[in-house]
Amino acid sequence: MLHPPEGFRPTPPRQYFWQSGLGPALCVAVVFGWHEASLAFLALSLPGMAAGAGMAWLSVFGRRQAILGSLTAWCFFYLPLALAATLIAMPAEARPGAITLGIVGIQCLTLILATAWHGRRCPSPTAGDRVLSWPGIRLDLTRRTIHRDSPVASPGVGGAAAALASVPLYHALRPWLESEPGLASLALAMNLLCAGLTATTVARPLAQGWRLRAVERGRGLFVSERLPELERLRQDHAVGRWLRQRIPLRAEV
Repeated sequence: MLHPPEGFRPTPPRQYFWQSGLGPALCVAVVFGWHEASLAFLALSLPGMAAGAGMAWLSVFGRRQAILGSLTAWCFFYLPLALAATLIAMPAEARPGAITLGIVGIQCLTLILATAWHGRRCPSPTAGDRVLSWPGIRLDLTRRTIHRDSPVASPGVGGAAAALASVPLYHALRPWLESEPGLASLALAMNLLCAGLTATTVARPLAQGWRLRAVERGRGLFVSERLPELERLRQDHAVGRWLRQRIPLRAEV
């Protein structure tokens, strides 16, 4: 499931999906140019910010957050980045639609198969169950709450060291990456990376969100165990109090 971020605050801009236009804008830039890309970025970022605001102020971080959040990440990040890498590697005079459709098909198939696999690992509750354990989460069937099994590990020093090491590595490989074999290898690596991230970071919350729908049919809406804490943070702000008076948390947004 997509859980509330650690140190959640409803006001910082990083909570909002303004980045939703980056991936599609890169594809537009490769095909049409940077002017058109800037228009695409603005067009997609504005609704992305609205969606992010809805998450920050209104979501109960249940099944709808898992489904919509994972599909948003796939549609606006992973799929466009896989396509952009392929378009960059192809000659400017020949960008056959068959290759583009093939990339979309492979990424879609990866998402479908990985979601089905993760869904099979989420058993349905049986009579007498009070807690249901799925990979990474526990469902309290009595209180109808979603619990994270373990905190998300921080990248820490290792992540920073990897980021620093990538700079000299890029400069060392730059002449090769600018050649046709280098671009083709980069496109293949980016597609494999996007497919792997789809299978691990997108498919699981998507599958768990769909599986939770079946559980909720007979029990009611499940919410994050941290919802009371999140609501206290939201109610510290005038906009949070104003929204809650008009939109009670009877369902997710």
